[in-house]
Amino acid sequence: QVFGAVPIPFARVQREVLALTTPLQGKVRTLENLLVEVAVHREEKKCIVFTNGCFDVLHAGHVQYLREAKALGDVLIVAINADAEVRRQKGEGRPIHTAADRLEVLSELQCVDYLLVFEEPTVENLLREIVPDKYVKGGDYSPQQVNEYPVVRELGIEMCIVSHKPGHSSRTIVQKIKENTETKPVDVMATSRRTQRA
Repeated sequence: QVFGAVPIPFARVQREVLALTTPLQGKVRTLENLLVEVAVHREEKKCIVFTNGCFDVLHAGHVQYLREAKALGDVLIVAINADAEVRRQKGEGRPIHTAADRLEVLSELQCVDYLLVFEEPTVENLLREIVPDKYVKGGDYSPQQVNEYPVVRELGIEMCIVSHKPGHSSRTIVQKIKENTETKPVDVMATSRRTQRA
């Protein structure tokens, strides 16, 4: 017997169709697919949190920042810069890890729900498309210093700055690695004489 019907939100139907027709790779999404899932989370009254960055050399500061970002809501979306944009921002020799590798590492963090790559210098377009409830940045600056702040205000998104862990940065780690791997000139003749004596 049927005593009534429960309406099914269209966004949920779209997500089910998406799951059947598109092979989803873990947490990584295209923007188009992500928007379908975000719509479902909105129907469920979930708080959507969004953040972005290069995440080239993942360190404790990144992990703390992402963990705090997730604690601000229910669903955490992380957008990472494409390789060309990382190179433009950080200089020659960067990124150390390709976007594919960075996505794979970030996918293992429990606090991260969705990942995507973006090509633009800022995430203004992504903010307009996703319209998260909260936009999170890590650092010791004010919201007004964030490039996307005008768009965040325009869209009514809550801007959140989470704590910065001093002494932790990809640039510092890369520099330390370079310093530790620099080799001093080897005196081949002296080494040869020591080997012969032994």
